Amino acid sequence: MKEKKYKVAQAITGYGIGGAERVLSELVSALAKTDESIYIIVLTNALGMLNQYPLLKRNIFCLNITHNPLTWISALHTLHSIIKREKINVLHAHMFHALAIAVIVKILNPKLKLVFTSHSFKGFSFIRKFFIKLTKNLRNADIIFSEAQHKNLNASNTLIIPNSIKVEENYFQHERSPKKYDFIFIGRLEYPKNPQALLRALAQTKNKNLNLLIVGDGYERPDVEKSITALNLNSRVTLYGISTNVQDQLLSARCLILCSVFEGLPMVILEAGAIGLPVISTPVGSIPDLLSDNCGYLTQIDKLSSTMELVAKNQGEALERGRNLHKKILRSYSLEKMVNDHDALYKSLIDMETIYERS
Repeated sequence: MKEKKYKVAQAITGYGIGGAERVLSELVSALAKTDESIYIIVLTNALGMLNQYPLLKRNIFCLNITHNPLTWISALHTLHSIIKREKINVLHAHMFHALAIAVIVKILNPKLKLVFTSHSFKGFSFIRKFFIKLTKNLRNADIIFSEAQHKNLNASNTLIIPNSIKVEENYFQHERSPKKYDFIFIGRLEYPKNPQALLRALAQTKNKNLNLLIVGDGYERPDVEKSITALNLNSRVTLYGISTNVQDQLLSARCLILCSVFEGLPMVILEAGAIGLPVISTPVGSIPDLLSDNCGYLTQIDKLSSTMELVAKNQGEALERGRNLHKKILRSYSLEKMVNDHDALYKSLIDMETIYERS
């Protein structure tokens, strides 16, 4: 008897710079080192993440969906053809729009196994919530980050597989690297990440020597630049822009700070923890699970400035919390564990008749 390998298509709305895209890239990169066949299906033509993962280009298909509704019809036909031509037996949809088109393809291909990861704790609109709940029985498995993630919408077969990252065991050497910035923010300059609140908090700190490095870009950048000037922060805030190697920037700071309105499980916190960097964050998404047990600082927006001052005055305690976070990530959020969990799920979904064929 010969084992038959699964073939998986990972469908995602866009493949630009972002946490979900990073998780997917690490997953596919690791799985592609085995004998399995892994493909990435991108609904739009956003491919910015390929700058960081150029080797994945050979296995990517773009459906080129735009605001024109007719492109959805063309995309559906293309995806259906890819599933048939490549003999894909597992379709893993990442985020809502990918799920929407994946469900239709599943109906057209009843034997196709469908997996869904939403990558978010944010509440869905009524229509999206209705659709996700309506299609529960069509999904063979859902993947969530923690037990509390949109409980009523998940499929009967739901697994907890948090985002993960490569972890350095000798992280402590980074503590001795020179620090240019007191705090670093990494993320999109857009409403969910709440960069304006961070600037206001910095301006409110009593210690006017505290500085901040902002890494990222987005539609709010012009407003961020105006706020920096209006709050007299020009000498205290550095706008770096987009980075393809955030670890270099993380190493230049004493503490990562996030003040998001909503989140899933931010990769940047995992990246900070991988090198033992202390973290301040609002308690949204799966972040409370990650930073609990003295593994970081959870704070509300109105307490952000006082928490920044607390960390600045107590660097010894902050470093200890960074070490605790590193231990937790090493134990429960390693890339190897995430890859193994996905691999086991995909194999479990293949019917026994398709796992083996007579030699």
